[in-house]
Amino acid sequence: YLALGKKGALQALCRVVRDEKLGGFLAHDFQEPRWRSAAKKNAFSLLSKQQHGLAAAFFLLASDVEAAARVCSRQLADVQLAIVIARLHEAEAPELFGAIVEHELLPHAEAEADAWLVAVSHMLLGRPLEAV
Repeated sequence: YLALGKKGALQALCRVVRDEKLGGFLAHDFQEPRWRSAAKKNAFSLLSKQQHGLAAAFFLLASDVEAAARVCSRQLADVQLAIVIARLHEAEAPELFGAIVEHELLPHAEAEADAWLVAVSHMLLGRPLEAV
């Protein structure tokens, strides 16, 4: 929900399951530096507790798209989710998509000897001659 910018829907879900602590936290304005900083601190705390999915969500609350995508691709081993986040937030982090494809997807495809995924990665990077 946070990747799609639907913080209100997540707040409503918190009310339904009676998670008042998270719902109350989500009620704050994360455009303010104070709350952005609090979200980032919580994200790092969640990383230390091995709660990577929640950590990625809190990085998104803090508007740290790169960190959220990095957590998804490295800690969660979900490169597809990292790519979706990068595409959804291209305006905020225009180079992120290419970096994920170059440094996460392409090495994975080469290590797995997946010729199709290597070719797609090169096409996504705008290098069609290397895709052949």
